Amino acid sequence: MRPRYVVATLFCILALPSVAAEKEALKPPAVTMQATPRSGRLEKDHDLVVVLVVANSSERELRNLALIPDPGGTFSIVGKTNLPGSLPPFRSFAGSITVRPRADVPFGPHNMILGVRYAWSADGRIDFVSMQTATVPIEVRRPFEDEAKGLPGGTAALFYLLLPVFPAFFAYQFVDRLRKGEGAQMPTFANDYILPASLIGLLANALRVRYSLLTVVIGAAILGAFWPALRWALEAWRWKKWAFTPGDSNAEYLRKALLSRWTPRRYVNITGEALGEVWSGVGLAQPDGTLVLGATLQVTPQQESDRQSVDALVNEINGGDRKSRQQLMSLVWQGSVTLIRLVNVSRGGKQQPEIVATDLAGFEQQSASAANLLEVTG
Repeated sequence: MRPRYVVATLFCILALPSVAAEKEALKPPAVTMQATPRSGRLEKDHDLVVVLVVANSSERELRNLALIPDPGGTFSIVGKTNLPGSLPPFRSFAGSITVRPRADVPFGPHNMILGVRYAWSADGRIDFVSMQTATVPIEVRRPFEDEAKGLPGGTAALFYLLLPVFPAFFAYQFVDRLRKGEGAQMPTFANDYILPASLIGLLANALRVRYSLLTVVIGAAILGAFWPALRWALEAWRWKKWAFTPGDSNAEYLRKALLSRWTPRRYVNITGEALGEVWSGVGLAQPDGTLVLGATLQVTPQQESDRQSVDALVNEINGGDRKSRQQLMSLVWQGSVTLIRLVNVSRGGKQQPEIVATDLAGFEQQSASAANLLEVTG
């Protein structure tokens, strides 16, 4: 064998221990990580404590320890992790973290991935970064699953679906009774409230994808109360704008009698008995349908040249045409015509000073005949 081959062979043999030693020096430290949940199951709006143990079984020091949750996972870490800044050789760390399922996590078993990232060095010359991971099995359960174990299958899911319906049902009924003037009462199950409360509950369940159960329940109660409260406010506004009052001016009375959605198409004169006396007047209605007796008005054009057109409008209105009503009210607001009372409401054969009679408790109608709400000055 040639001398140079012998030298090369000897060099390789002598270099093998140093290569092996350097490879051993670059080997990552032995680190173990355990993550154990205190309970294997929880509900969506609850937190879960996970016990975390990190053990350094090597001669190297671990530095800059940081807990890395699964970025695409269904759980998030709540609060601080309290990991140590460094972990000496052959030492371990034991602590706990709190995790919470995200609002859109589906029910059922899940695996949460946790990772601990740390830095270490080889011979004090080279810095490396490594990570150790652990899997935490967690089951996300619906409320009432434990309570419904002895009931037919799917009962817990049904309870979970119906849970927002109950606060919506009771809040809706409580406010609606106040709206009707029945006073504050303990809510009871009544057929009138099942449909609106169920619709509100289904809406709340649709929002549960993004919000916690407590938020959804409170939101369902607010929605349940808001619906009749809004109706209450609309009725108050409608009553203020369209309800007849004895103090109405001629123009206000005519506006309500012509443009209100509760006025009849054809006007009739109604006669009946109330409070022990005979009443008579033009039949009208309040926004809640209550009968009102009103006066007949006389319309006078300011300009003689307008008499023919005003007379045509009045005849169309008395004949049941609704399109002419707004035109006549425009003339009233412009001051082109004036209004006076021609025939007031009759009570016991006497003309009443008020333009309408609204307090007709126990009114019993005796007769009804076609009548004109308006007459044009002759």
